[in-house]
This record gives sequence, C-alpha cells and structure tokens, in this order.
Amino acid sequence: MKFPITIVPNFFSDARKILKIANELDYNFDAPTYPGKKTIFLNHVNMDLFYYLSRKVLNLFFEIDDEIGKLRYDDVEWSFHKITYDDIKDMRNGELFIHKDHYEHLTGLIYLSNNEKLGTSFFLNERVPYFSMKNGPTCGLDKSISDEEMEILYKENNENYKLMSEVKYIFNTAVIFPGCVPHKINLEDLKPGEERL
Repeated sequence: MKFPITIVPNFFSDARKILKIANELDYNFDAPTYPGKKTIFLNHVNMDLFYYLSRKVLNLFFEIDDEIGKLRYDDVEWSFHKITYDDIKDMRNGELFIHKDHYEHLTGLIYLSNNEKLGTSFFLNERVPYFSMKNGPTCGLDKSISDEEMEILYKENNENYKLMSEVKYIFNTAVIFPGCVPHKINLEDLKPGEERL
C-alpha cells in the first residue's frame, strides 16, 4: 500500500503527560546518520505508550480490532529523539540532506516542542520515481568525508529536488508519511538553548 502524507493535529489527548514521559527517559543512543540522541525503543520501557502509538497510527489507514493480541508489531519502532543546538552547530552546510528512510513503510514524527520554523519539508525528484527507495547521504555529519567532497555530495543530492510541501512544527502535531518520500527536517532556525523533540 502506498500511504499518503498525513497530518494529525492534537495527536495526543494529553500531550503534556507524554512530554513528561519523554523528559524522564535517558537519551543515550546516538543516531548514526542524523544529529541528536534517541531514547531506547518504547516497547522496552512503556508498552502502553508503544501500543497506543502503533494502534493510533494504524487506525489512520485501517480498521484495527481492539484486541491487541491479534496484531504483530515486529517491525514497529518508536522512540523519542532530541536534537539540540549543540548537536547541529558544527554540521557542515547547516542543514540536513534531503533523503528517504530506507526500509520504512511508514515514518512518523510527533512534534513535542514549540517552534513552527522547525518543521519537515517534502520534496519531489524529477529524475527518480516518487516511490523509489534510491537514496543519497542523510546529513553533513560524516567526518570521514572531506569538506570538499561533502560540498559536492550536498550539491549533487539537494539540487535534484523541488520543494513539494512543508509541515510546520506545531506542538502535538503528527506527520505520518511513507519512508520513500524525499524529506528533511528543518533545523536552520534552531537557536542556542533550544531543542527539537
């Protein structure tokens, strides 16, 4: 199934409670292809929240029976991801590469910070089919690549795309989309002392 880009305002009925859970967890896991740190997957620390998120997203597209035991969640991963200004201040080019999430049928972001400028942008690539999984690099954090090579990669990758739409980073808004849709998170306006959760 090819899923549409789906925006859900007021995703959580009590977003402050979810924010409290997020702030109580440890952010110990580096994300190798993008800035910031992640928590352990939620199915290891809070099964209720894990099932709630999974079912709520699946119910956007399917009618899901209330009996959790009938569903398999083998390929579902939920975690909190925090990006601070310090995580990106040394990133070359100052922004992320336009990219796709390999092997993800659905990708979901639920905005738990308040800064509309930190949204998510979606793109079209006229040279690659819309639902193709062909991908380029993810961000300018790979220190094994020289600055000159990174500049070439960045230009070659991003110049092939045209902005299709942008979702503003509004607190408690979810954006669910196929991982094969070219996208990037917008971090250019993240200021010292601020974070994106």
